Amino acid sequence: MPVRTSSARQKKAPHYLLLRLVGDEGRLRRFLSRYPAEIQGVSQKGETFSLRVILPDSALEAARAAGLQYVFDTDLTKLGEEQVKQVGAGNVFDPALLSLGLTLPTQVDYLDCPAVAQATIDLATAYGACCDLIVLPNQTVEGATCHAISISKMAPAGAPAILILGGIHGREWGSCEIALHFVERLLSTYQAPGNDLVLGNATFTAAQVKTLVETRQIIVFPMVNPDGRAYSQGGMDPAWRKNRNPAQQRAGDPRSIGVDINRNFDFLFKLADAFVPNCGLMVSADPSDHETYQGPEPFSEAEAKNVEYLLDTNASINWLVDLHSSSQTVMCPWTVDQTQTTVPQQSFLQPGTNQTRGVAGDAYAEFMRKQDFDEHVRLRDILASGIVAAGGPQYALKTGFDFGACSGTSHDYAYARHLISPDLPKVLGFVVEWGTLPYPDWVDMQKILVEVSAGLVNFSIATQHPLP
Repeated sequence: MPVRTSSARQKKAPHYLLLRLVGDEGRLRRFLSRYPAEIQGVSQKGETFSLRVILPDSALEAARAAGLQYVFDTDLTKLGEEQVKQVGAGNVFDPALLSLGLTLPTQVDYLDCPAVAQATIDLATAYGACCDLIVLPNQTVEGATCHAISISKMAPAGAPAILILGGIHGREWGSCEIALHFVERLLSTYQAPGNDLVLGNATFTAAQVKTLVETRQIIVFPMVNPDGRAYSQGGMDPAWRKNRNPAQQRAGDPRSIGVDINRNFDFLFKLADAFVPNCGLMVSADPSDHETYQGPEPFSEAEAKNVEYLLDTNASINWLVDLHSSSQTVMCPWTVDQTQTTVPQQSFLQPGTNQTRGVAGDAYAEFMRKQDFDEHVRLRDILASGIVAAGGPQYALKTGFDFGACSGTSHDYAYARHLISPDLPKVLGFVVEWGTLPYPDWVDMQKILVEVSAGLVNFSIATQHPLP
């Protein structure tokens, strides 16, 4: 957990930052007339200018208030302090080892899909001493090859593993960026021995980072659904959630293309059997449902198969976190009905429970072992507390059913696997619904990147508590 947070009462010397200010000429001139900055370089694209400048950190809020975007590059004060420390200790100083806090130093907006894919490959290469690139076996219908990063080389073989998913829904662009930011910040800090990991107001010590990387495997799949993201970002339908599989398309209905990947996992897939009729499900067996169509059968989609592949080929995975937007909520199972811990007979494993789920407050609620539910709640709350520690809002703490009844979700499926097949490992499942918009302005998204990354680090450290 964070060992300390910054306070408005604490006075500290300013840090001088190398960063990019992005905006139109008028805003930039007005800002620089009040806050003179040393300009290192200028580039222009249309009416938008990007200035590489040196500013004190105290000027950042004013830059934002002036309508400017800013992209952090290097903390020059921290760089100088580290240089003094290393040279004083008789070491050769390598500034490349200092965490710069960005996946791409020049990023001024969301990455497109090829850039997300390349950033994933680049991170695996840059931090090859710590991680491997995983090439997923199932290409999407539009021919995309997907990649994940396995941060595992510094941990013992078979160490417990965390699986983090991003970009299952096309329109939730920032999930991919959060996943990349988390990897870059964690590994750049680990490779700068003695440096703490600072995420917003939250600080994780160098010792915590070292212990995490050397006792846990962390597998990050930043972009599960590249086809859906590409379609959303292309402007034809920015609100697009599904993939782009046309197999079930209905004539004259372009919105019937695609499947909601987060309804395509193999858990209580037969809706008519599992749920009370007409209970208001957030999942549909109708291809014309442009939001939550589950697909013709479980794992019909390459994107869901790739997640299944990671679970099947990594028996050490004990936790799954799926990044979504946008309701500022952290959730755990169950999503099919309310969760209860006292009546084992009320379980999807038991006969006679058909057409019982989906209604709040009735006689049926889905069983979970109390020890498992308590651990889900503990870790859910710790993840949310990391977001708060970084300076973010208090996220709501819910089960999936509180959000809306459905089946075939990644986190329910991940947890249910060991109940269906006792030879499989137990995987506790979580969802983070970050932010309040699926693709907020980039300047707002940058703050969310930091906050949710802090939540993920807080969560990951807390998994060192044994599974129940």
